[in-house]
Amino acid sequence: MRKGKIRESDESITWEYDRETSTLIISGNGDIPNYSCKLYDRPWHKYAHLIKKVVIKDSITRIGNDAFYDCKSLASITIGKGVISIGEHAFFDCNNLISVDIPNSVTTIELGAFARCGKLTSVTIPKSIKYIGHYAFYKNYELSLVNIGENSIKLEKHHDTQGRLIAYKAFSGYMTQYEEGKTY
Repeated sequence: MRKGKIRESDESITWEYDRETSTLIISGNGDIPNYSCKLYDRPWHKYAHLIKKVVIKDSITRIGNDAFYDCKSLASITIGKGVISIGEHAFFDCNNLISVDIPNSVTTIELGAFARCGKLTSVTIPKSIKYIGHYAFYKNYELSLVNIGENSIKLEKHHDTQGRLIAYKAFSGYMTQYEEGKTY
């Protein structure tokens, strides 16, 4: 078991990596900070390529930018019921992520948060959502089912003008963001 503080100067949020289960657990109170897309910026960078499961505890309020960027082995995430915002590129390029259930507490999914998650097939978005940023689910070619609130949207697959397979327009960059109350 490896563990540490999210920030050296702040003990309010900690991380713990279990090598046996390849699970990273984030706990404490507050926001996971923003990182850059450089893997070594995150305190768990030595394990980023090994992480298969992330558990974010209920007392965490925001998942920072690039927090789990390029965690290629990540297949499962549990997002705590206290999270209200998912930052830019938070789960970008997590190639093995299959499905995402976003809790009712989340109101904002920022730019590219789940972009390029190659095996992502289904997403559950709560009716509490107020904003989905540009390209939040971009290039998720296997995405076939999106549940938003009480509505299910079956995504039709079709080809763009260059013949590349794309998922539904809302999640491949043509309709690039969602704001509550707007008609699309």
